[in-house]
Amino acid sequence: MRLRVIGLVMMLALLLASGSVTNAEEKTEPVLSDKIKSTIVSQCDDLIAKLKTIDQDDIATRIIRGRIYQTDITDRLMLPLNRRVTDSRLDGSALVSVTASYDAAVRSFSASYSDYEDSMTKLIRIDCKNEPTQFYDALSIAREKRLELADSVSSLQSLIVSYRDRVNDFVNSEIEASDDGKE
Repeated sequence: MRLRVIGLVMMLALLLASGSVTNAEEKTEPVLSDKIKSTIVSQCDDLIAKLKTIDQDDIATRIIRGRIYQTDITDRLMLPLNRRVTDSRLDGSALVSVTASYDAAVRSFSASYSDYEDSMTKLIRIDCKNEPTQFYDALSIAREKRLELADSVSSLQSLIVSYRDRVNDFVNSEIEASDDGKE
C-alpha cells in the first residue's frame, strides 16, 4: 500500500514537473502531450483517491496549525506578554510591531489556505478521464496555491523567530537597565 501511495505521489510530481506541455503553433494555447493525457486518464481513479487523501490530511493540518498560530502563539503568548510590558510602562514597541506583522501573516495564511482549498475542491471535481487537460491545468493551479500557502507558513515561522529574538532583546535591555540602576 505504501509503495502504491509513493508511486501515485511520484506520478503527481511527474505530471507537475514535466515540461511536456508544448505549443502546437506559436502564440496558441499550450497542448498537453498525448503521453501525459493517457497517463492522467489511465491513473485517474488513483489520482483522485490520492488527492482526496491529501485534501483530508491538509484539512487536519490546517486546523492544527491555525490553532497553534492563533490560540497558542497569539492569544496565549504574544498578546499577554505585550499587555504585561505595556502595563509595566516599559518600551515594548518592537514586540508590538512584530505582533502586528504576525497578525497580518496569520490572516494571509488563512486566505492562502482558503484559495488552496478551493483549488483542490475544483481539481477533485474534474472528471479526469474525460477532461485530462482541464485536470492538468487545475492540478497546476492547485500546486501554485500550495506553494503560496507554504510561503505564508514560512513567513509565520520567520515572524515567530523574530518575536523570540525581540523578547530576548527586551529581556537583555531590561537586565542591563536594572544593573545600571544598582550601581
